[in-house]
Amino acid sequence: MASCQRDATKLLREICSLSYEENLRDLKFPLSVTERERGKLGYSWRAIRGQCFPSNPDCTEYWFPSTLTSDLYIGPTNVTIKLPYKHGGPELMRLRFMQRDGYRQQHSWALSHVYVGDECQNLCFGRGFCDAGVCSCNSGWTGSSCELVEEPLPTFIVADFTGENDPSHWRKLVGAQITSHCGPITSGQALHFTGACTRYLETVDLDLREALYVQFDLRTGCLDSVSGREAGGDKTILVQTSCDTGISWHSIKKILLIYHQPTYVWIELPANARCLGGRVRWWQPEGGERNRYDWAIDSVVIGGHFTPPDNVTYARPHQLVPPLWLRNYNSHVGRYCGNLYNMHVMMSTASEPAVIQTTDIQVTKKHSINFLLAFGCGAEWDSKAEPIRLEYSVDFGNRWQLVREMCLPGNISCSEMFDASVFYAPLNWNRYVYPLDLIGPAKYMRFRWVQNPSADVSGSHQWSLRDVYIGISCPYHCMGRGSCQNAICQCEAGYVGEYCQHVLRDNIAYIRDEFTLNEFKPHFAQVQGGLLSEGCGDLEEPPTATFQGPYTRMLRTVPVDTRNSRFVHFTAQIGSIHGNNICRSASHRLHNVFLQYSMDGGTFL
Repeated sequence: MASCQRDATKLLREICSLSYEENLRDLKFPLSVTERERGKLGYSWRAIRGQCFPSNPDCTEYWFPSTLTSDLYIGPTNVTIKLPYKHGGPELMRLRFMQRDGYRQQHSWALSHVYVGDECQNLCFGRGFCDAGVCSCNSGWTGSSCELVEEPLPTFIVADFTGENDPSHWRKLVGAQITSHCGPITSGQALHFTGACTRYLETVDLDLREALYVQFDLRTGCLDSVSGREAGGDKTILVQTSCDTGISWHSIKKILLIYHQPTYVWIELPANARCLGGRVRWWQPEGGERNRYDWAIDSVVIGGHFTPPDNVTYARPHQLVPPLWLRNYNSHVGRYCGNLYNMHVMMSTASEPAVIQTTDIQVTKKHSINFLLAFGCGAEWDSKAEPIRLEYSVDFGNRWQLVREMCLPGNISCSEMFDASVFYAPLNWNRYVYPLDLIGPAKYMRFRWVQNPSADVSGSHQWSLRDVYIGISCPYHCMGRGSCQNAICQCEAGYVGEYCQHVLRDNIAYIRDEFTLNEFKPHFAQVQGGLLSEGCGDLEEPPTATFQGPYTRMLRTVPVDTRNSRFVHFTAQIGSIHGNNICRSASHRLHNVFLQYSMDGGTFL
């Protein structure tokens, strides 16, 4: 039925007079109808259930009236409605299903399995048909009240609406289309509710016994921005849960139409919603005419873990999926920066960030985060590519902080000197290990790598991760010479031992470089923000290694066998007394250059 008429299916037949006893409290039938309850002689009819919408101050919960609309009941649907009497009704009562005049013959409807009688236990949870107080369960369900499932149900939903809607997620979806009319809310397209029909989204049955939350990104008023009273009342968006297939619904969030910019919404599932066969729905009691009071959602996640995992890994592309990884935006699978295997290659766009985000993890002070990162491979020395930030959140993604803040001399809160967990191009594959003792412990902590939107179309700001592990630390963090997986070191070639402490390869014994070539020699593993040039004109013999890049500037060597070494010698100059622009003299202690060494691959223990 493509028609959006509201009272499209009210039946033209009365059910005969019924003897009504105290325990006759349910009416069950499948498909679209309006049911009305009758007095003794049939002179007056009343709705079995009136509507309860947010504009009614007497309503503590919200539901549709017993007028079933055609756009919500296109397919066969079990419907169970309690009669309005808690302790018995009249001795005689008639029920009728009625459709008003004015519809064409092809606007047909059908009923089956109509039952009015003794109440079954728990109303069969809406998963079966009641007959004389005994439940006959639908396929897939069993038990005296259809409370047991025969096959496991999904334990989570992650939907980002990037293409065709996944029918395995949703039981009903009405009044919305997957479009880009609202611009990027999270990434790509979103589910936009704007039609003149009912605006409604309901999940399939889920196993929510261990679930923790419902989260999504929201924008309201893409086409019709409203405020004040117009943003509330019956135009409110309701998020509700049900454990009995919709016989009863419980509100967990009321959302006004005031979020005219993309907004992150996180809702904790109450204890009574953590059930087997639970459902979640979004609906707007009154949407109004087409294109008015519109709203859109994206990046829906239902699930989480009431008891979260204590580790996550990512070593191959197929592992970067829910439920352990919640977000992966603006990526493609391919080889990058000389890597032999395909991995996810990330790149932000002009309007969207590139993001990889974990689920919530239970973190202790013994945890660490380990990964290899390549960024801007082949980019120019002075690349201004948007940096990548490694961040964490302990409030389910509402606020984010750097995993490591910059610590410099003069900061009394720092015991060591180190850089922030912000990464700049160009960067070939480099290993990073961050012990989490300074930010742990936490029962729920999620992590993300994020790159802000960039207008660069050259692709020089691409990046990729591999060998990601967040969990209990390996011994001595593998000395920075191998990947940690499940607290066991996987050593790089040339290193062996429990924590890669034994060296089998011959590292270079010394470095001598006067920078006479046109490129940096291979004994420098990382050059960031530097080039070979005449410097600021004051050093003795140009060319020199000159660092003028826009972000952090760094020169880092490969591992050197220093057992017979005694000193480090070099000539240095910071700025110039003769400089006007790029060679200005230093004027602040933040302009200092720091010389450091590491014996563990750069990991700070």
